[in-house]
Amino acid sequence: MSAAVQGHSWKQILRPMLAGVRGWRERYFGEVGYLTRRLHRFQVALAHGARIRRRRALAARMPLTPLAREIADALESRGYYFTSLAALGADPAVLQYAQALGAPVAQKSAEDVAAMRTGKSKLYWLDLFQDKEDRPNPILDFITMPVLLQAAARYLGEVPILSYISLFFTPPGTAQLMIGSQGWHRDNEQMRQMKIFLLAHPVDSTAGPSKLLPKPYSSARDYRNYPGYFTDEQLREFGFPEKEIVEFTGDAGSVLLIDTSALFHCGSRTLAQPRLQMIAAYHPMMSNLPYRVFKTAQLPEATYPKTNEKILRAFEQGALQGS
Repeated sequence: MSAAVQGHSWKQILRPMLAGVRGWRERYFGEVGYLTRRLHRFQVALAHGARIRRRRALAARMPLTPLAREIADALESRGYYFTSLAALGADPAVLQYAQALGAPVAQKSAEDVAAMRTGKSKLYWLDLFQDKEDRPNPILDFITMPVLLQAAARYLGEVPILSYISLFFTPPGTAQLMIGSQGWHRDNEQMRQMKIFLLAHPVDSTAGPSKLLPKPYSSARDYRNYPGYFTDEQLREFGFPEKEIVEFTGDAGSVLLIDTSALFHCGSRTLAQPRLQMIAAYHPMMSNLPYRVFKTAQLPEATYPKTNEKILRAFEQGALQGS
């Protein structure tokens, strides 16, 4: 056997071994590895324990409306809850506002969107919501509805922190990319969270709907390449039941409340139709993230400080009771 052939054989043996070692290291000792995230949570508890206990006490004494309890119970049992603006009693102005933001890019191609990318955008979507708290807007009004705050507090076990808001426009024809969150994954920065998805336009199977596996089928023990993404083929290889996949399709104004830390999910795989979808996230203060990122300006509540201060005050003053 020639030296070249022998060298090639060794490379074939070593490459998968090295890849396996790197995967094992990331799985257990990476930024959100199974072992390091325990250390991170301990550090967060030491640094913010008094604040966390206070937020938990406020959430525990808050009365719940029947709808808020129903939402929280559904998140606990299956990890998601389908509803709508009308069922929540929300102001339809949020839909008009989102559609107005999306109108200028409604006919844009994937190439156009790539050229327009902002800091918060990716190859397969453009984030149109660039406002923070500069002025009141219907999206903030919607996601801070008492019923949603109550449900989030009940499920998270503490006063929720609004950590981000985005309005994603995904042009048609992104399905072939299959990168990033287009692959199956769980959001690993928190042990649990409540995200709010709102369809600004009707979405069917050709518009890249968000897909999810309900909590009973999203066992972490089957997450073989944690904390990475995986393909549909790997989904089947890992033994996940493909027939249990749920798609978030529906009319404009449809709403999905979901714990993306608990459920495997993916999306933005558009075919013939574009998609315009708002996503907002409520987190607890406890986190899997490294404590070193928790400087004052980087705390989760620092992204929307005015709104999070209002939320905290509402819990302290009992302003959500009976809402």
